[in-house]
Amino acid sequence: MQQTSKRIECCLSPKFGTGNRAFVSKHCVVRKQPAAGFHRKLHLAIAGDDHFGSFVQAVRSRDCDQLNAEILGGHLSAGLCHLGNIAYRLGRQASPKEILAELESRNLFDDQQDTFERTRQHLAQNGVDVEKTPLTLGSWLEFDLDTEQFVDNAAANSMLTREYRKPFVVPSESEV
Repeated sequence: MQQTSKRIECCLSPKFGTGNRAFVSKHCVVRKQPAAGFHRKLHLAIAGDDHFGSFVQAVRSRDCDQLNAEILGGHLSAGLCHLGNIAYRLGRQASPKEILAELESRNLFDDQQDTFERTRQHLAQNGVDVEKTPLTLGSWLEFDLDTEQFVDNAAANSMLTREYRKPFVVPSESEV
């Protein structure tokens, strides 16, 4: 993905069976990756695989082929979930009309209204009336990939880590 700056605003939209699309701000080029375009072979994890055990085994053997799944994939997947959770936690309650208006104002991708409508239908099918049950509109955040910090958002940055209890303390860079 080409960038004109080190900052990126990104919205990922997986399309099952058709590939993935990354939609980014005006500072970046939109990248679409159709399913047929995946040339990199990934070792996909099988449900029930012992990821912790395979990680320890790979560290002990110094052989990354022992891993059930690639570490970077896990890191990026977990990181994206954590960033989404931070946006959710910093968000606010909003009506479906307010959420749709915000999505339209961002104009991130062409099927955003359809995606939101499918979400509403899914909730309705599961007994959730979104007109009566408050939804949360996540906070709009910009994340700097180089510094791994949110841009101009101390509240979001404070949620990137926490105080660890001994002896499970993550050392700082200077302590490693």
